[in-house]
Amino acid sequence: MAASSSGTLEGFFRGSGEPVEDDFYDILGCHESSSIEQIMKEYHIKAKMYHPDRVLDDKEREHCTEIFRKINRAYEILSDKGKRKIYDNWRKSGVAMTFDNWLSLQTRLGPTMHFGMTKKQLSLTTPQDEKPLHSKESKPTDTGSSLLEQFRTYKI
Repeated sequence: MAASSSGTLEGFFRGSGEPVEDDFYDILGCHESSSIEQIMKEYHIKAKMYHPDRVLDDKEREHCTEIFRKINRAYEILSDKGKRKIYDNWRKSGVAMTFDNWLSLQTRLGPTMHFGMTKKQLSLTTPQDEKPLHSKESKPTDTGSSLLEQFRTYKI
């Protein structure tokens, strides 16, 4: 992870330029919210379409072989929950390195690679957020005491 010649890390993060490599979701033609079953279905469609054994022309076979290799790699990553989570983190991080480099860093460094996108604040409340601060059980049981009555009527 070398810094640029000016001593900053501007070359470390992806800007508006070309992506580091092809997006696995785009390769399979699915969305990041797709289920494993949807990913598997898209994989089978693309694998049949670009399988090198279906092509007779040598030049076209080379092209199909390259696409088929990318399809298999995308399926290998996206069909495994653990690898898919790492891949999604890589996509969101903005780091200008290949996924394979990111994966090897994750394996070696683990939790030290904590930078990236911050977690969005949830807009919905949970049932725990709606609990009253004081429950009925916390009220004093002796409500008729004269000291409590004096306090409530601002006499003390």
